[in-house]
Amino acid sequence: PLIAPRPLIVVNGDSDPRSALGGVKAAVASAERAYATAGTKEKFSFILQVDTAHEVTPAAHDVVLTWFRRWLSPTESRIR
Repeated sequence: PLIAPRPLIVVNGDSDPRSALGGVKAAVASAERAYATAGTKEKFSFILQVDTAHEVTPAAHDVVLTWFRRWLSPTESRIR
């Protein structure tokens, strides 16, 4: 939550042995509250990859690239 209101995307597999799903969901809930409090819900994104361990699927990769272009483009004034 301390990164709010700066842009943040979290991508996690639902079967990742390195990140227990319960802990991931608790962290996401905490971040969602922080972004809502900051009035910047649109800057937080959570992608849960179904039936996926510790990897990024091609679909998630595409979503992340789109997110990077939106929030981290040097021409975007939203990141300042």
